[in-house]
Amino acid sequence: MKDKVFIVLFLTLAFLVILLSFVYLVSGWMVPGLLPFCQAVLAIPMYKLWKSKEPKWIGILFFIAAVLNVIAGIMQILMQ
Repeated sequence: MKDKVFIVLFLTLAFLVILLSFVYLVSGWMVPGLLPFCQAVLAIPMYKLWKSKEPKWIGILFFIAAVLNVIAGIMQILMQ
């Protein structure tokens, strides 16, 4: 049951990231910080889904990616 929740969360966030990226590419419109924050949150279910299949150090990469996305989101908000 818990894995199904993470799969649904993963698919929902992945769809949101794809949709926001497409909207930005087509129209140039974006909400500052929303896309990087969605990508940072997306790292959590990705790690949960793949932690048993990948080497243990993969968690460090997901953590670094999440931190960098949070920093990018904050920079987008501050630069707006």
